Amino acid sequence: MISFIKHNIRVSILVIGLSGSVFAQDGHYWTEQFGNKSMLLSGTVNASVKDLGLVYYNPGRLSQIENPAFVISARVYEINTTRITDGLGTGNDLKKTNFGGAPNLVAGTFKLPFLKDHHFAYSFLTRFRNNSEFDIRSSETGQEVNEVYYDNLSSKLKSGNNLQQEWFGLTWSYGLNDHLSIGLSTFGTITNNSNALEIRLQGLTDSNEVHMVNFNRELSLDVYGILWKAGLAGNWDKINIGLTVTTPGIKISGKGSSVYEDYITGLSELENEPVEDTYIEDYQEDLDAQMKSPLSVGLGVSFNLNNSIFHLSSEWFNKIDPYTLMEVEPFLGQSTGDTIHYGLVDNLKSVFNFGVGFEHYFNEKVEVYGGVSTDFSAVNSDDGFIFEFDDNVTNSTFDGDIYHFGGGFALNLTWAELTLGATYASSSRQIPRPLNIGGDELLNSDEVSDLKYGRWRFIVGFSFPFVNKISDNLNFD
Repeated sequence: MISFIKHNIRVSILVIGLSGSVFAQDGHYWTEQFGNKSMLLSGTVNASVKDLGLVYYNPGRLSQIENPAFVISARVYEINTTRITDGLGTGNDLKKTNFGGAPNLVAGTFKLPFLKDHHFAYSFLTRFRNNSEFDIRSSETGQEVNEVYYDNLSSKLKSGNNLQQEWFGLTWSYGLNDHLSIGLSTFGTITNNSNALEIRLQGLTDSNEVHMVNFNRELSLDVYGILWKAGLAGNWDKINIGLTVTTPGIKISGKGSSVYEDYITGLSELENEPVEDTYIEDYQEDLDAQMKSPLSVGLGVSFNLNNSIFHLSSEWFNKIDPYTLMEVEPFLGQSTGDTIHYGLVDNLKSVFNFGVGFEHYFNEKVEVYGGVSTDFSAVNSDDGFIFEFDDNVTNSTFDGDIYHFGGGFALNLTWAELTLGATYASSSRQIPRPLNIGGDELLNSDEVSDLKYGRWRFIVGFSFPFVNKISDNLNFD
């Protein structure tokens, strides 16, 4: 019966969980793009960012842009699609589609009269976000599991995978001369991360015995931190360069909680092993928690050719050695007397991402943009996922490489700049086949399936060049 439960969990996670967790933090650092034009260029703008996405991409550019503007680029909608080819067996695919809003950037500029040659900006951006919750019930009649025949068998799966990391920033920039400028963004970070999975299975045998199994795992943490991003920007007639360094995050505070529950009753054996009724329950709070981020170095260059600009960007992210995000105090199982160790861990390798962008000016009012970039996975963990009920649970849930594509246009109107476009992200990898209906082995077969993920984002952005009015309100005498 336990093997049935565990396989049921894996199938459910593959069918519905991946659609919500593929683009969580998971060691993917280029998942999000910030700023209207920067999104359409797939984030390839280290050297030549022109919107207020510069607070993230290269703060040194702030003192070089001619018309800084207040920007709200929150009108972004996304469609996520997960397809597992032959997921239920040859010719029997699995598919899941979700639609909703996407996170982005709010930013603006201001000046201080006593620092006239210095430039400042404030920003709020969602660095990572994933919210997926599912509550599934099912019931069967007349089913055999591990040589036990059940007249009735019912199950419930409740899962949640929620990650949100917000960055609140202040950016400073100063022009060293007509061609070079420097800048620094200071970001406070708030990370809310929770994972939960509960599986219940109740069965009534043909001899009128009741068997029940309930597994429940919950891990949640809230971490507050700070980090810095320094930038150098060079601006010449035909070429721009950009260099950035992002520090590892420093934890200011972090707390978490955990729930661990195992209940088994009515069964004499599980997986050919004798078993007694089990009661294990543990809840802990106010646990020390942390979440690490890597040192990264970015380099970019852009070339101006008549009415076109070519963008090249890259960024290297250092590895993060194995560490524990949150460790639960060891506890004794009430009915078993066994000491149980449980924790949330991670291990990320070094990665190098790069991208190419292109923009063309037809006239003063119409511009077009396009870009492509990589988003390689840094996942390097052998620990189990939460649905495998291992002692240590990995914080990373997807190790496929992602590729981003973007394109669109901007209309320069008298009262605002309107940006329209779309981005597409895709990933593909092979996974063990969840179910092999029609094969010799229904579960644990040697067959594999192809998992393909696609994410469309549609952008409607506005930039309003009324920075002078904002500056008047924010100036300090």
